[in-house]
Parts: sequence; C-alpha cells; structure tokens
Amino acid sequence: MPRPRSPRVSAVVLFALSGSIGCEVSVFGSEPIQLAGGPTPAPGGESGACGEPEELRVARERLASGDPSSGEESPCAYHCTLVAGAVAESTRATCPLLTVDDAGIVHLDMSRSDGLLLRAALCSGNTLQLADSVGARSDGGDDTSTSHDASLVLHRGTLELFPAHEGGLAASRVEGYVPAHADTQCIVRTVEVTDSVAYLPELERGLCGTSMLRIDPPTDTQGRPDSIWHLALGRTLDDARNGSPPPSLDLCFL
Repeated sequence: MPRPRSPRVSAVVLFALSGSIGCEVSVFGSEPIQLAGGPTPAPGGESGACGEPEELRVARERLASGDPSSGEESPCAYHCTLVAGAVAESTRATCPLLTVDDAGIVHLDMSRSDGLLLRAALCSGNTLQLADSVGARSDGGDDTSTSHDASLVLHRGTLELFPAHEGGLAASRVEGYVPAHADTQCIVRTVEVTDSVAYLPELERGLCGTSMLRIDPPTDTQGRPDSIWHLALGRTLDDARNGSPPPSLDLCFL
C-alpha cells in the first residue's frame, strides 16, 4: 500500500544520473541561475531561470546513493520499468499509474502522485517527448483541442523545452545534450520536471514558470484540463519526429 502522501512536491524526471556534458544552451530564462534552489513561481506569474527545488535534490540524491527503487526504504510509492518502450512484465503489477495505448503512447496519471522519477540511458538516435497535453506538437504548439501544451522534446541529440504557447516564457534549447558519439554507447543524462519547473542538474540551470509542465493546470479557453502526462518513445506525440526509443527507462512515482 502506498505511503501517505506529503504536500504536493510535483514531478521529477531523471533521464539519467551522471556523465559529463559538453553542449550549448541557447536560452534559459531571463534571470540569473539560482544555484541554491529556486521556489516555484506564484500562480499567474513567470519567473524565468531558477535553481533546483530542495525536494527534488533530496529525491535525486537518494536514488543516486543506491536507495532501492521499490520496497519500504524506497522513495517510490510505485515503480515500473519500460524496455524499448514496452512495460517490463517483472514490474507491470507495481505500476498502476501507467497505461500504454494502441499507438504506444505512455500515459502517466499524475493526479495520484506527488512526483515522478524517470531514469534512462540515452543514445544519439533516441527520440522522446513528455507533455502535459496529448495534443502537444513537437514544435512547441498544440492541436487546439486540449488544455495546456508544455513539453520536453529530445531528438537528434538536442533537448528542447517548450512552455505552453500562451505563457510568458520562451522555449529553451540544449544542442549536443546527447553527443553524436553516443551512437555506439548510450550515456546518462538528467532532467527534473516539476509542476512549473524544469531543471538540468548537469548544467545547473532551470526554467520555471506557470506555463511549464503542470500537474494541475488551470482551465483555459480550450476547456477543462486533466492531470495526465503523455510520454512518446521513439517518436513525438504528433509523429513529426521519429527515432528509436531509449533501451530502458525506470519510472518512480513518489
């Protein structure tokens, strides 16, 4: 049975745990980076660049130090593993917050979770997209049918962060996030995504604002939103960009 939930911590997404990084960051907000950890923005406001929230730092360091991904001592209330985009049979029973549709899109029920840790080894040919709207496109827009459209897109080694198109933040881009030499040996990378915050520990940079990914986004002109996140592996949600899925991913719901 899951442990009692603490106040909303939001979500953490770790695409990796370590590894040197040599890449070019185009834009990460408009304010200096706060290395001590920045708060989430006030409702209705945007705050640009920010640091790593304390709760996410603690969770990341616990897993990096070898804490188990399941069991009483784990920070995970639920845990599952995906292999080449499919749920591994060994963890299927421990991951009730995850479903996979006929198109292979993974849907994450964040309404029952305080956070998410996703760990993966990444190769240069991998493509994926994580979005809080199933209608989010790979170019940062959406199909106008669903509320909020923030997402992360990894394709051809470049990581792009797309805030909701009606928000006050500009998109950010990290070229060479997965270097070309990773075509022969996958590497590890880290991205933490919380409610309104995206943070890259290797770069010590984060972008926060109410137009970033949200667990409980507000109702907008497109209708009532939900708390479901959508993960496309080996492709983007709109199928405009394609590649291969990461060989394996571990998801830890907090």
